[in-house]
Amino acid sequence: FPKARVVGLDRSGAMLRRLLRRSKLLRPLQAVCGDLSALPLAGASVDLAVSNLAIDFLDDPMPFFREVRRVLRPGGLFLFSAYGQGSLAELLEAGRAVAPGAPAPEFSDLVALGDALAAAGLKEPVMDIERIHLTYSSVAAMLDELAVTGSSVLVPGWGRYRADSEALAEAYRSSESEGRLPLGFEIVIGTAFGSPDPLPPRPGGPDTVTVSVDSLLRSRGMGYD
Repeated sequence: FPKARVVGLDRSGAMLRRLLRRSKLLRPLQAVCGDLSALPLAGASVDLAVSNLAIDFLDDPMPFFREVRRVLRPGGLFLFSAYGQGSLAELLEAGRAVAPGAPAPEFSDLVALGDALAAAGLKEPVMDIERIHLTYSSVAAMLDELAVTGSSVLVPGWGRYRADSEALAEAYRSSESEGRLPLGFEIVIGTAFGSPDPLPPRPGGPDTVTVSVDSLLRSRGMGYD
């Protein structure tokens, strides 16, 4: 879609700057600071909405799904992914050695998300699961990658994982295979379509900050490579 207008949305200016640095193929790109529960976008203005591993950071996905239903044009497509309940099983099992009693992460339930899509007014929801298995050279490398992706925020007891990484590594040895440490991810994938039934405009709404690629990068003294 060479003529498509692409909007990248995040609550964090730092994450938007990272997006802009890595998205040269998506230019022109419009960066928008905003919240998923109150999207700073006009109703029925979006043909395709994509959310990648963001839903687990929400206390309740319903406000977000309602907002997606509001901004999608009739027949527009919504694609999203979320961590499923089987994610990080090996790490959580080993983590009991350093964070006993820590509650399990509240990862997404496939059936509950499908029901929420329908309740929000989105049409023809379809849910699926993909299982991904990665291996790491060390517990330190694993923790570093999870921290960079932000997934560490979802793991109760994470601070103790970091503080006592040697004990965590020792507990992980029972899962080791050929010198590598396995870690599985259960990725819930959902699709749904915009409703043909119009919605009234949302009253009020949050202040919206919209910035261009060039202005954001100039504000940080960056240029394109």
